[in-house]
Amino acid sequence: MVAQDQNEVVKRLTAVASVLLVPTFIVGVYGQNFRHMPEYHWRLGYAWSWSLIIITTVAQLIYFRRKRWL
Repeated sequence: MVAQDQNEVVKRLTAVASVLLVPTFIVGVYGQNFRHMPEYHWRLGYAWSWSLIIITTVAQLIYFRRKRWL
């Protein structure tokens, strides 16, 4: 019984860590001072990065809720 409860906690922590990992990676890439990224020269580049973060986060939340990890 204790092992089963611990397994559920670990699954939930894994899902939360994964949901936080993708936006952190995207922010880390766009936080670099690269000169040749096309998004920096777009008028809607800022909106593009925010929409990418939101879409990937929502997709992960949907995925983990369907698997009943969250």
